[in-house]
Amino acid sequence: AIAAVKLGAKSATAVDNDPQAVLATIDNIKTNQADGQITVLHSDEEGDLDKVDLLIANILANPLIGLCEHFSGLVKPDGKIALSGILQEQLTMVLETYSEYFNELTVMQKDEWCRVDGIRK
Repeated sequence: AIAAVKLGAKSATAVDNDPQAVLATIDNIKTNQADGQITVLHSDEEGDLDKVDLLIANILANPLIGLCEHFSGLVKPDGKIALSGILQEQLTMVLETYSEYFNELTVMQKDEWCRVDGIRK
């Protein structure tokens, strides 16, 4: 979220299921002088978020797969995703799962870790 506003996004929302990560995010926002541009929520508070232009998730493959339908519902048509935290041997399953909702899935790889980018159908 911080990178998004530093690169020109008018606003961003950061969501995490770990209360410590939420607190760390709030501290990092202050440190990076991005107060007022980023909303930070615990996943229990997510509620009815507006659909987003870009969703970035850096979690392991199994949670990414489990959250696919939820994530797809959060992204506007023609909106983008960037998914990371995927090991090479888990890549095929992630691609198969997300291809139902996203087009133009592309993969970037560094060592055994992969990132998948896509555009919402």
